[in-house]
Amino acid sequence: PPIGTMTMEGWWLLGRWLGDGCIDTRKRRGGTITVVCGNHEAGELAPKLTAWPICWGKRKSRTATLFDAYHADMVKWLEANFGRLAHGKTIPAWVLGMAREYREALLDGYLSADGYYSGRKHEATTVSRALAIGLRLLAESLGNRVAIHVAPQHAVQIEGREIKVRDIYRVMWVRNRRRNYAYELNSVSWSRIRKVEPHRAKELVYNLAVAEDQSYIAEGIIVHNCTHHSNARGGKPRSEQSRAT
Repeated sequence: PPIGTMTMEGWWLLGRWLGDGCIDTRKRRGGTITVVCGNHEAGELAPKLTAWPICWGKRKSRTATLFDAYHADMVKWLEANFGRLAHGKTIPAWVLGMAREYREALLDGYLSADGYYSGRKHEATTVSRALAIGLRLLAESLGNRVAIHVAPQHAVQIEGREIKVRDIYRVMWVRNRRRNYAYELNSVSWSRIRKVEPHRAKELVYNLAVAEDQSYIAEGIIVHNCTHHSNARGGKPRSEQSRAT
């Protein structure tokens, strides 16, 4: 795939695929890439698909227009880097190191699919927790202070069928906000944590031990563990004490 020379339009299309696309490795010729849009959007989206030099086909359903392309290498690359299925998509860490214009194009592409903009407020939605965290870090890298909220969902009826719906993650940020609950200092984004709740599942957490400083990364956030606030610090090993807090 022409990733090394992908243009801004190509990164925008990748963002659009993250929001409204999928891959199917069961199809012939090594797999299929699909981008979905509303029937009213098809005319506007079709020219933008040329940002990827692959051949697209078009099919129309009652509620949407689907653009399909066969490209085995691109399917493998998308799956390896950005995942598959709505709840399995993610944004790899290397994206955060791209040029600013590429990061902006990627985020704009996603917002065009699963986003909302009201002049000041931006909101992106996804059912993938990993993708929500990636979108937050992507928007933060562009100078925004971003929050994530989880909207629990319940089974719904669609055309007489009961459909189980996954929880929706809402990634939100406001430009020119009147009150600052988060800020940037020395290239580090600081945000207020409203509450901490235990998680029912075991999570992989990375420990950053630098010069006796015990910090951790959870959900893309660095959490500093202060070893000096406990009355029991005394002469006990601070590394074990830090883990206990």
